[in-house]
Amino acid sequence: MQDWSFKLLGRVFFMFAIANCCLIGCSSTTLSYKDTLMLAFFKGEDVERTLTEIQQLKIPGLYVRKNDNARALLSLRESDALIQKWVSADSALIVVQHGRLVKLLGFKEQQMQGQTVLQQDWLTKSISLIHHGDKSLLITDWSAVQYQGVESRIEVVAIVNEELNYFDHTIESVRVDEKVEFSSGEVITNTFWFSKNNGMLLKSRQQPLPNWSVFELEYISDIANNLSAIGTSNI
Repeated sequence: MQDWSFKLLGRVFFMFAIANCCLIGCSSTTLSYKDTLMLAFFKGEDVERTLTEIQQLKIPGLYVRKNDNARALLSLRESDALIQKWVSADSALIVVQHGRLVKLLGFKEQQMQGQTVLQQDWLTKSISLIHHGDKSLLITDWSAVQYQGVESRIEVVAIVNEELNYFDHTIESVRVDEKVEFSSGEVITNTFWFSKNNGMLLKSRQQPLPNWSVFELEYISDIANNLSAIGTSNI
């Protein structure tokens, strides 16, 4: 028994040494990326980070809540002027284009594979140019055959002022509601919140398909980085 214990202990130390060497070989960027992912999509309570913790993230974070599940923190994997790709610790991928969900991969439900805008998406406009009645036409492809080429007609139906609260601060925002009518005749409502001061997209709540999951996205790093240490906001 004693001999077996020593052998087991030796294996543990050996595995630890290998893991440690692997970590040493990683760049600091890779490690910070991994550390951020460790916060994401674990079951349990909502991810809750302080203003300072969010501001100190080396990779921008996005709060995501799927239906009534616990809130997760995703990390920015790739970004350009049009598209942002966010990834979770369990390899789920969320892609947004001008703030609209256009791809969802790695979830148990249908995989949203891509989206085509046939008319200008009102989300491409600055907040001052968005008007009640603005329309868009989208075609969305899903993994299931019956959900290939799903057509949805979108219309802005409400633009109202609304307050948001983050880190004990009040942010003046403009809430925009859009009505989404699918080719099946089913209708849902998506909601987007923009900074009243600079037009930054702060938050959205979107349901890509009728009778499917609702995703709440909060651009928490953008929000945190625009809040000063003394408690005033330039958002």
